[in-house]
Amino acid sequence: MEHLVRPHLEAGSFEQAQQTIQCYVERLVSPTAAQLAEAAYWSCQANDFSFAAGLYQRACEQLPEHPTYHYNLATTLRIVGDIDGAEIALNRHLINSPKDAEAYWLKVYLRPQRAEKKQLESLHNLTSEAIPPKQRVHAWHALGKIYEDAGQDKACFDAYTSGASLRRRYLKYSVAQDEAIMQAIAKTFSKTWCANTASGDQGKSNIFIVGMPRSGTTLVENLLGAHDSVAMGGELNAFSTSMMTEAGRQGKPANMQQAITQAARCDFEAIGKRYEVAVGDYQNNSSRLTDKLPLNFLYLGLIHKALPQARIIHVERNPMDTVWSVYKQLFTHAYPFSYVLDEIADYYIAYRRLMAHWQDLLGDNILHVSYEALVKNPREEIRRITAFCDIPYDPECLDFYQQKTQVTTASAVQVRQPINDRSVGQWKRFSSQLEGVRARFTEAGLLDNPA
Repeated sequence: MEHLVRPHLEAGSFEQAQQTIQCYVERLVSPTAAQLAEAAYWSCQANDFSFAAGLYQRACEQLPEHPTYHYNLATTLRIVGDIDGAEIALNRHLINSPKDAEAYWLKVYLRPQRAEKKQLESLHNLTSEAIPPKQRVHAWHALGKIYEDAGQDKACFDAYTSGASLRRRYLKYSVAQDEAIMQAIAKTFSKTWCANTASGDQGKSNIFIVGMPRSGTTLVENLLGAHDSVAMGGELNAFSTSMMTEAGRQGKPANMQQAITQAARCDFEAIGKRYEVAVGDYQNNSSRLTDKLPLNFLYLGLIHKALPQARIIHVERNPMDTVWSVYKQLFTHAYPFSYVLDEIADYYIAYRRLMAHWQDLLGDNILHVSYEALVKNPREEIRRITAFCDIPYDPECLDFYQQKTQVTTASAVQVRQPINDRSVGQWKRFSSQLEGVRARFTEAGLLDNPA
């Protein structure tokens, strides 16, 4: 199947890929569980998670003892919002694989937990040195979530720290390198560069939502996605890919600084056109399309040149709540800075400095949205957001959690709930452990009210 589907995926033709998979399945007279599972896998790659869930369900029915089918079914059901179905599938999977800490971790994030003795014992057993590191990391994070829900704050913080420290041990990462990259970006993409660089006249349909991870970008996207004029693209890599493709025409860069220099000399109209083609299948017939990859904040000056009519929304959240939410979250691959508090603080300070540069460069072309203001006055903030995006206010946006949408991020469960302020101020439960971060942010002038 791969040879049939991959060319469409590499071309960004997700609709064609989905049709190819569906035709393939329809032609199978008596599909085996393995064939159904393979088709489900490629359906996930083509962003058709609902179809994938149906295929995984059929595979589970054929081979209920298979070691991964129920787990894969659970992950797809979680993405499409069937939380109950995901929990049932995980329970079934754990009967087959009782030592799968990753499955426990996924399960405890589906709903609030109670610190039940049997579950805690099972997870603590999975943190022993005899267990592979990846499974131990997931077990520690699952324990952290259970203790957090149960109000056992010290045990919670210690569990998250154990998992994060173990994860960090296996990462090759330097936050100083990321800081240097952001400094180089700000220096290269200056006011002089902006004044002397040509741009096209495209991007009217595009809405970029940026910010730190765990800052509320998924919430903003889903609020807009409930509007009948807006399609949700989710976390797309299309802009950076389009930019690197154009920059690559100048030759392979020897280092990151040269890559940044080459990007500054790109044909930005060509980047914009390449991007619009790449995301075309996500837009369907909607007049607007969101792209909520948080790390697009690195490219805002370039985005403005490539797609000058695009709307840029920057979501901001209290720095301390942001740090705590990032620290306790176990990301699959991204955000290697997220496992040491000092590294998160370093990265956050660098991010805020770069955003201050973009604000100075782009001014009113960026709309800043406060997460705290959004959850406190959602109707007022949605009116402000839709006005900025040049679309009429739609009260349906407030019912975003009732929409049948696909959410692949860590917020997949949270966005199935009405807007609430339960996450505001959560860091204060761990104020003593986060005192060092608070002091650094206060010194950097990033906390309006340090208390």
